[in-house]
Amino acid sequence: MTEVKERSTTVRARVVSPLAAIVLALAAAIFGAGPAHAATWTSGHIDVVYAEATSATNLTLRTHPDPGPSVPAGTWDIAVPHTPALGGYVLPESYSDSVAYDLPFAGFGGSSNLISSGAFSPGDTLALRLDSVVHTNPNGTPGTGTVTVSHGGTTWYDGAGDRHDFSVRSGSSAFHEHAKWVFSAPGTYELKFYGYNSTTFGSWTGSTSTYTFVVS
Repeated sequence: MTEVKERSTTVRARVVSPLAAIVLALAAAIFGAGPAHAATWTSGHIDVVYAEATSATNLTLRTHPDPGPSVPAGTWDIAVPHTPALGGYVLPESYSDSVAYDLPFAGFGGSSNLISSGAFSPGDTLALRLDSVVHTNPNGTPGTGTVTVSHGGTTWYDGAGDRHDFSVRSGSSAFHEHAKWVFSAPGTYELKFYGYNSTTFGSWTGSTSTYTFVVS
């Protein structure tokens, strides 16, 4: 089962069955909106930043939980607890570590419709740029916390303005990568990503979405 917490003035923990989680995702996909209060993803596989094409020259950045269809960005907050064995506030790149420590297995992905829509051709690159990082301390004051995202020991993002290119391919997913996410301090982090086709950028409309990580 997936444990979720609602973000509100009164914080209550509740347990939702896998079926209920699928219904939540379907409702969000059908009606185009997330729940009134974002639920918190505490463990299991999730492609936090997930790109889908909406036309041959446009895309949208969403989130793809497992199981379930993609949902709008902001449907889920991502929990990042303090895990001393991993060195602090860390979401691991390794699936086995995510299972061992009961943490979100957070990654990046792209729908196969990026190619089937004509938006991308195999070998094109989808650029994801980290436009901003906003940290709020647990007491609600502005913070100075940072986040570093790396893969295989190579840093992809360590501040606003950083960009990583994902190679698009044919298959069940256009791209799919997991990463190590390291946060420097507790609090709430809002990460704004901008995605676009960096191969044919001149004829493209990009997409921006914000993702929330709750570090505690």
